[in-house]
Amino acid sequence: MTTAVRTKPCRWCKRRLEQRRWWRPKRYCGHWHAAKYWTANLLDMI
Repeated sequence: MTTAVRTKPCRWCKRRLEQRRWWRPKRYCGHWHAAKYWTANLLDMI
């Protein structure tokens, strides 16, 4: 029996990420990509 690995793209660089948890999916490759995304959105709103 094989289990299919779910993947989702990183919101910053679009790299495919393994989704091991169904209750809290990964959205970014790491903390720096999350910080870049939040900063870009903040500056976009200004």
